[in-house]
Amino acid sequence: MSQRTLRTGLPFSSVIGLGRAKRALMCAAVDDTIKGVLIKGPPGTAKSVLVRSFADSISDRYVIDVPQNVTDDQLFGGIDIEKAIVEGHTVASKGILRRADGNLLYIDNINLLNPKASSDILESVISERIKIEREGISAEYPLHTTVLATMDPSEKELSPTVSDRFDICVTIFTEEDSEVRADIVSLSMDLVGKDTREGRSSDEEIRRNIDSARELLPKIRITNRETDKISRICSELNIRGYRGDIAAAKVARALAALDGRNSIAEDDIREAAIMCLSHRKADPGDIIEEEEQEDDGIDVRKEVEVETNADELDVDTIIVTHSTAEPRPAEQPKEEKDDICLDTVEIINELVEFESIRLHEMVGIKKRAEITQKNNSGRYVRARVPNGKTADPAFDATVRVAAPYQRTRDHKGLSIAIEPQDIREKVRVRRDRCSFLFMADVSGSQVVGRMMDVVQGAIRSMLKENYVKRDKAGLMTFRADRVDLAVPFTRSVETICDTLAHTPTGDSTPLNSALLEARAYLINYLRKHPDERCYVVIITDGQGNVAAEKGKVPVSELKKITKIMHIPNTEWTVIDTSDGLGKKDAVKLAKWLDARYITLSDLGEY
Repeated sequence: MSQRTLRTGLPFSSVIGLGRAKRALMCAAVDDTIKGVLIKGPPGTAKSVLVRSFADSISDRYVIDVPQNVTDDQLFGGIDIEKAIVEGHTVASKGILRRADGNLLYIDNINLLNPKASSDILESVISERIKIEREGISAEYPLHTTVLATMDPSEKELSPTVSDRFDICVTIFTEEDSEVRADIVSLSMDLVGKDTREGRSSDEEIRRNIDSARELLPKIRITNRETDKISRICSELNIRGYRGDIAAAKVARALAALDGRNSIAEDDIREAAIMCLSHRKADPGDIIEEEEQEDDGIDVRKEVEVETNADELDVDTIIVTHSTAEPRPAEQPKEEKDDICLDTVEIINELVEFESIRLHEMVGIKKRAEITQKNNSGRYVRARVPNGKTADPAFDATVRVAAPYQRTRDHKGLSIAIEPQDIREKVRVRRDRCSFLFMADVSGSQVVGRMMDVVQGAIRSMLKENYVKRDKAGLMTFRADRVDLAVPFTRSVETICDTLAHTPTGDSTPLNSALLEARAYLINYLRKHPDERCYVVIITDGQGNVAAEKGKVPVSELKKITKIMHIPNTEWTVIDTSDGLGKKDAVKLAKWLDARYITLSDLGEY
């Protein structure tokens, strides 16, 4: 029986919705130079189902999975232990990447994979070479594969360096239409225990479409006018480097081929830009000023464009026209720029802003640290020569070191003779744990200013949409003469949101007492959890009007209290709910606490 006959997974065409993600996968099937597709979305939105159904139903290739705790030896190939022991010389074993040659490489939860492993994988895929240089092995093999990856961005963001190496990135969201959700449930129930080969006819039609597009692809020319449009969009979005420009050109051409056209339309450019640029959009504050990017008035992007397209796209794959037959057009008409460039930029900006507040970025966490463990806990990442005796030996690395010497050693009845100099120990790491304490001002000033709905919405967004499962969060509220630790540190997001929604509001603002209560709680908590870092997010207008000690002036007392708030492993963020109404109390509070200061309007940047 053929390979396809044996496959009985969910048909690709039967996956409801996810239209853009499907088109992204089909583009990768049409153009082999599209090396990576990343699909982001919440858990349970059929990301993995879609990828596997694509491989089963549409592609002629198998899916080769990359496990989370993969080692370099498993990825690239290490010493073939059996041959080393029997024959006494080192030969490279066949790793995951060599098995992926000619197939599809799938990485689920790529954001949780070791960043170095992700980077090395993508580098090998893009260069189409596997290079092994370790433990006496020097080898190089060809690699022709496409990386398909999925991730839940609420667990951890992918580093920009790794993300940029994906030609395409598509974000999917939980379906809100009740009818569509009902269709998904019905389909799931109908497929239980049933043979799905009946639904393959639609998949065969998709396969024929892809095959036709592959034949048409070399005939499609990408012109100067079209590359100009793509480059203008990239410039407007502050896209760094040229990978975005090149990827958008490839995908636009593949989309045209899928639609059976031998020329690229504006809709192709718009859709390609959405697929290829959303994950590359940079913060304008991180970009060098435009005048510094220019040299004597020359647009660097346009000057480099010809060389980059020719080298990286391969002139046999994408024909970039720079001849007298079609001179580079002068200034584009304003209407055309509005239609394609500005409209596409606006769509991409809206998509990026749709992703909710990133809590970690807001409090200043640039990168989750990995702490090297001195005990036997944590994730095994590599091996090393121990300093003296070790209680955590790395058996795999030890055997690899000893293997080439087995023919000359006295085994004393053992299968493998291991000597002291062979011993290697495991290096383990664990991800830094974080705890977030939200201190919510629910006093009368918030009610009068009608800010409570905004405050509740901000906290709900930070927690619900971007909550990191390994982290904990707590809620403290303060009003009148009450300071309540409403929710101690927990992993239950729902508890915090529900508690906040039912919290009484109004009266005075006991900010001073709230800080003292937070200090006592954090000191006690960190004493029991010394390896954690705490991030306190105070959401207030800073207008504390109740002293913690009778007879004291609230403002003077507050300034003294902030001097004792510098707790080890604790950082502070003040979100100002006055939002530019002329009050500077929250600004002073942030200064005294040495805290990050953010206004409510600034939250949109996260």
